Amino acid sequence: MRIIASLTTCLALAILFGYCQRNASTQTGGNNGQSDKIAISRSQNPMFAYGKAETEIDGNLAKAFLIAYDAFKNEDRIPLPKKQLENYVIEYRQDKSTYFVYFKAKTTPGENPQAGGETRLGVDVTYAVRKADFHVVARQFYK
Repeated sequence: MRIIASLTTCLALAILFGYCQRNASTQTGGNNGQSDKIAISRSQNPMFAYGKAETEIDGNLAKAFLIAYDAFKNEDRIPLPKKQLENYVIEYRQDKSTYFVYFKAKTTPGENPQAGGETRLGVDVTYAVRKADFHVVARQFYK
């Protein structure tokens, strides 16, 4: 009886191992009930950290962005339709004690930026985030 149980266990493990090997090259994810197959070959998939990255951002700078973005989202002077992050290019600067996160509004084709740093898509604003405690200490709109 033990031999049959051992053979059954070995057979189950062999089947499972074969299944895992066949499915190791793809990963299925859900998207509203739909499946998307994603190749996870290390040489082709950007999910693997191989090769040169497009952009690197220091963790402290990313944290400063998150703090500034929270202030941006809650900004009363910017109308809700102009708070869509995809309508901005984010620029970073820093000095010894402060990160400066600049939300630079994109323009629509043929549009010239208006006085005051405002476009049809957004409003230019910079947030100063203190390095010591990651608090917004100033903001600057442009005129």
